[in-house]
Amino acid sequence: MAKRGLADEYDAAQDRGEIRVPNERTTSNAETVSVSEIGFSHKEIHEARLIRNAEVAEPGIVRRVLDERIAGASPHSPSAVALGKPQTSKRSTASCAANA
Repeated sequence: MAKRGLADEYDAAQDRGEIRVPNERTTSNAETVSVSEIGFSHKEIHEARLIRNAEVAEPGIVRRVLDERIAGASPHSPSAVALGKPQTSKRSTASCAANA
């Protein structure tokens, strides 16, 4: 939900004139800052807005998608590793020794 908050706050800051809107020249308001000056990229802001808009359109969608991904994670997937799920080796010890 942090990204949703990022999108909300970024848009509010633009409305307040604290962050430049697209194609605004720096000379029009020297006190405004760009997205890169606050440590984000345009891509990150765009992704945050997509998540926020999806949650507004269908509340709970982010949680449901995450729960589905976690439930269906393969023990070899990067997400399974991040969740601390045990991994099993696809290769036997003998085949590892043969390749050494």
